[in-house]
Amino acid sequence: MGENKRKPDIRFQGFADDWEQRKFSEITFPSGEKNKDNLPYESYSITNEKGFVPQDEKFENGGTMRDADKRMYYIVSPQSFAYNPARINVGSIGYQNTSKNVIVSSLYEVFKTTDNVDDRFLWHWFKSDDFQKLIVQLQEGGVRLYFYYDKLCMGSIALPCLKEQRQIGMYLDKLDNLITLQQCKAQKKNPAQSSGFSLETPYSTAYSSTFLTLGSVAVFLSSHGNVAFINTQNSIRTIITRITPFTMILTTLFPM
Repeated sequence: MGENKRKPDIRFQGFADDWEQRKFSEITFPSGEKNKDNLPYESYSITNEKGFVPQDEKFENGGTMRDADKRMYYIVSPQSFAYNPARINVGSIGYQNTSKNVIVSSLYEVFKTTDNVDDRFLWHWFKSDDFQKLIVQLQEGGVRLYFYYDKLCMGSIALPCLKEQRQIGMYLDKLDNLITLQQCKAQKKNPAQSSGFSLETPYSTAYSSTFLTLGSVAVFLSSHGNVAFINTQNSIRTIITRITPFTMILTTLFPM
């Protein structure tokens, strides 16, 4: 396999082509525009828990910047990514999926993707270990480290065709929603209940019915929101691994 060609171990049916290594400078572009006319767009912040959050929600009465001049703020249009370069290492990145323009601090980096990238696929990649490794490799600074957009552009990602990106993105969206729902149900049922899981426990008693499949691997969800891969090829029923949500799934879907 060539240096710039990669494949994941498990694929959705109908896909066999190599993934191509692409620089972020080729697939993204800066999209934040200064709010030079001081337009009254709603101000947002970005958190590592929720992504884009209205400042009125994050800060009491909108915080100290509520009535400040917003000419230096960036206008963020729908389908844009934005992140805090000083806190991206802890997950402070968001995706603007509303139907309106909003504004964020000029401290944020704002960008969009080109037409050959599925934003949901990329969103999940930004939550993977590969992105964390890229940040550690390229961030700069002294006491406080920064990962500016120009550093992102120096990095690269392995991309399949757009159709496969979309299928992976939808798969992970669905899985994310199901995990969150199951964990919320477990927490409401017994807030003090441990989410632990023993590999010695038969999957049939520890896990609910299959809710997603990927090739010869089925994904099972426990009552606590834990996830396991079950190898179903040739009628084998063996738990491959216990995982924290997304840790192993992202490793499986995104080639190393």
